Amino acid sequence: FGHLARDCTVSKNVQKANCVNQMEVTGNLFYANCSTTEIKANEWYIDSGCSNHMTGNLELLADVRTNVAGRVQMPTGALVSVAGIGSLSIDTAKGRKYIREVMYLPGLKENLLSVGQMDEHGYCLVFGEGMCRVFDSPSMDYLITKVEMKSNRCYPVSFLAEKQLLMKTSFLQSPWIWHKRLGHLNFGGLKQLRDKEMVHGLPQLEEQ
Repeated sequence: FGHLARDCTVSKNVQKANCVNQMEVTGNLFYANCSTTEIKANEWYIDSGCSNHMTGNLELLADVRTNVAGRVQMPTGALVSVAGIGSLSIDTAKGRKYIREVMYLPGLKENLLSVGQMDEHGYCLVFGEGMCRVFDSPSMDYLITKVEMKSNRCYPVSFLAEKQLLMKTSFLQSPWIWHKRLGHLNFGGLKQLRDKEMVHGLPQLEEQ
């Protein structure tokens, strides 16, 4: 078994332990595949048809919780299990902001931002004139980004997140990063996830 975050020897700060109770999550995904070219790893689609933020790329998320239980209904009617929930960190001119409660669905090709969930979490999205303007609050005091509608009527946006800037370094390939990212799972469990290819982006690991 793993250990609590507060007992981790590689953490300089005392961290709060993950709740042992599972979080029940559900969702629906009714979106049209907007991609007409190769899918970009850090490109997100602003989507009014999905009930939750979703991604199939674990590397884009921070503070991932794996103590979740739930499924998402795909457009085909198939049910896909939620493997985790995390946050997307983005850098803006006013500092770092977080898009929280992003579901991790292994195998999902697109990264999707739910319009309803953005609104629920205090963001304000304004559509018009072929643009989607994303503000940090309903008062529209600060514009985070403007997203141009493409010819296929989709709104793709690429956020410049700190984690994405660091992904090229060897530091993020350290097994300790994945150890903390996955709730301080032991290295035997990490190796099993890697060997069975259950997590996208997990590098080859050896037990520590």
